[in-house]
Amino acid sequence: MVFRPGRSTNFFWNCHLSGAITFFGSSLLDSRHQLAYESQGEGLFTRELLKVLKEWPINKLSYKSLTDRLDMPAYQTPLLEGGHMNRCLFDSGGRTTDSSRILCHREKDQPYFTLYAGSNCRIISGSTFEIYRTDLTDDWRPFTTAAAETVEAFISFLKPADQTIFTKHENHHVWYARFVTSPAPGFTIYCNNSNFLAQILDEGVGPWLVDPPSSVSNPLLADLCLTVDGSDVFYDLSDRNTRSLCSRSMNFSPRFPHTSNVHAIAEIRIIIDSYAHFTSRIMMPSPLPMAKLVTIEMKKVRPSGPFIQGFQKVYKPYSENLLPDAAGKFVELGPFSDMQALIYYRFTVHNTSDDRLYVSLLAFKLSNLEIAHLFSSTTYLEPHSTHTFCDGDIDRLSYMFVIPEGLDENVIFLKFFVADEPINFDNLSQQPPLAEGRPIVRRHFGTLKHGTGERWNNVGQASGCFTRGIECGI
Repeated sequence: MVFRPGRSTNFFWNCHLSGAITFFGSSLLDSRHQLAYESQGEGLFTRELLKVLKEWPINKLSYKSLTDRLDMPAYQTPLLEGGHMNRCLFDSGGRTTDSSRILCHREKDQPYFTLYAGSNCRIISGSTFEIYRTDLTDDWRPFTTAAAETVEAFISFLKPADQTIFTKHENHHVWYARFVTSPAPGFTIYCNNSNFLAQILDEGVGPWLVDPPSSVSNPLLADLCLTVDGSDVFYDLSDRNTRSLCSRSMNFSPRFPHTSNVHAIAEIRIIIDSYAHFTSRIMMPSPLPMAKLVTIEMKKVRPSGPFIQGFQKVYKPYSENLLPDAAGKFVELGPFSDMQALIYYRFTVHNTSDDRLYVSLLAFKLSNLEIAHLFSSTTYLEPHSTHTFCDGDIDRLSYMFVIPEGLDENVIFLKFFVADEPINFDNLSQQPPLAEGRPIVRRHFGTLKHGTGERWNNVGQASGCFTRGIECGI
């Protein structure tokens, strides 16, 4: 991609533009089906990139919000990839985005915001939101509030409390919404110490990232159970969540491996928030009935042939399909020794329907509450065609089966989503709530180490999970 600085004499500014183009140029176009096109001798992406940078101050843009503002034709699909997508543009100070803010648009003469999240994110009619101009955490003052009037599976329409916002900012089309309240019951918590739970739920401590939780006196009615034992606080998935997520035969511990101190109120609230986000997202159904439209294979792969400098390795499958057809059937894949731990996997999706489909896969890691994208399809799969994800792109799969240090098992649920239009999963992802024992803000995830063994149980093609040489299920 060629950069032409034009008439600007500001060398520092030109370097910044060059840096942006270099950062995005290799990853923003979907390499599976798309090539970079030019119009009137100019690259379409380069032209739109420079247009956004001229209209918006650099300190108001993250790499992600920059791509949100690109006005690209349908045959040029931007991709959100890279470890710095959630950082402020060219900012060495580490300013980041607020992952709880969801992209929304307002088109000309449209009396509402179009929010790119719907019932899949537990949004219902009457849910309220704060509206922001940017997605940056230090932009803390909302412009207005809005309420959801119409909610569909993956999209909602929000009516602002102050309609004059569209008159004052008629040329602003990209906005961000942050969930505030919902008329539906929220996440419920039981604690063996009611006074301690009341302190945790005190509104004065700080805002919740998702639905404000409520307390219940019966642990059977709770989504999460807290146990206070001396100065320690333990977290357990409720009995009903355990039954809905995993088979009883799995015999895994529903207890979160981290223990908090009773005085670490902020940390406890972050973990509760993460549990609420995790359990609500893992229950999401696929937009379309997956079993009727696609079949999916999962196979182990390994390098084939000699490695040639400058060329990508070729990986070939060497196992049968690891996704058994029969519900409840266990397939033993481990345990493995440390030398055998580096096992890679790929997924092959067969579109058996007569329609174009978009297929995505999310991994839900129960031991640390992380939600990660394994792949998200931004271009369609043709009718009766096949595509292999992660074939040769091993770095993206090297963190799939992670056994955190100090643990003997890790349960990972894999959920496939099939839709007839692209799905934006940005607001669904979640980083582990703790990093090196400290609370963190949810962002994207890095590569982690391999686990040392798995077992697979298929009880429905929409999801699955792995553990370390113990058992796993869907």
